[in-house]
Amino acid sequence: AYEIASGDWSSDVCSSDLFPSHDMTKKTKLVSYMTPKGTAKWPRLDQPYSWSEAQQRNVPDAEGQFETMLLIPEKDAKPLIDAIKQAIDQSGIKPKNLPYKKEQDRETGEYTGNIEFKLKAYGKTKEGGPNKIKFFDSQGKPIPSNIYLISGSTIRALGWVSVAKMGARLNLREVQIINLIERPTTGFDAVAGGFVYDGEDEADNKVETFEEANGSTDF
Repeated sequence: AYEIASGDWSSDVCSSDLFPSHDMTKKTKLVSYMTPKGTAKWPRLDQPYSWSEAQQRNVPDAEGQFETMLLIPEKDAKPLIDAIKQAIDQSGIKPKNLPYKKEQDRETGEYTGNIEFKLKAYGKTKEGGPNKIKFFDSQGKPIPSNIYLISGSTIRALGWVSVAKMGARLNLREVQIINLIERPTTGFDAVAGGFVYDGEDEADNKVETFEEANGSTDF
């Protein structure tokens, strides 16, 4: 048996908490994880973002973070939860927040049967340089790291668990894209016999998704 978190996880672990300040003379083995296949929710993995109070949305920010929620059916979630528990036990710290909880339907409040995990990575490395999430296709082949994912894409993730007093954290390092949901480009249907542009210049009127326009303010 294992507990499913249902409380608030709004507090984030600061960068210094990647290396907790407890007795570091006691060596502990780094706990890595690889998730099962899950559904990305509000992914921001092409570049780091941070919340803008002025714009009331997440905006690109080199000092921000990469982030995605990952929805995994409860029956498949136990190994990942066990990895988090292992890291907590090894650390000797009782974290205030956990990086997972039961997913609830936004309209009804009913539980969906999924566990919702929060995966994050800092926009800067420990040395201060720009960080990147490594992307792979379904066959394990490396692909460009600036691919724009949207909610509904099926992915797996790989990283490690860090623990501090404010919370346990699923640090994200690599993402495998199993099924890519294409980014919408227009709301118009095709009209037969009309004007067709045959140029190669890229349009400057890219359509924002609902997520881009509104951000994710629930967490």
